[in-house]
Amino acid sequence: FVGKAFPQTDLYGLGMTAVAVAAGKEPDALTFKGVRVDVRAHTHLDARLTLLLERLTEPDPERRLADAAVAQEQLRPLLLRYGQGRQAAVALQRLAEASRQTP
Repeated sequence: FVGKAFPQTDLYGLGMTAVAVAAGKEPDALTFKGVRVDVRAHTHLDARLTLLLERLTEPDPERRLADAAVAQEQLRPLLLRYGQGRQAAVALQRLAEASRQTP
């Protein structure tokens, strides 16, 4: 929104993509409460996944998850419970793996 990219910018994009996929809508069709996407209005997901998506789509980069490894750690119990076939979960896991491989 402000023309600056941070490591958390990719996490925001991933979170918004996951919300759009879960909602079955284009990202520009999602509703917002203030500057925050209304994750709960668009999805009916496990409460922990909803919370993770809210943290990924936090408008303030300083309050957003710091990196993909943190997101993966929070996602791990959900992967164990629901399996790795869920698109948002798999995308987060791959991003975390890629971030560990980057020097």
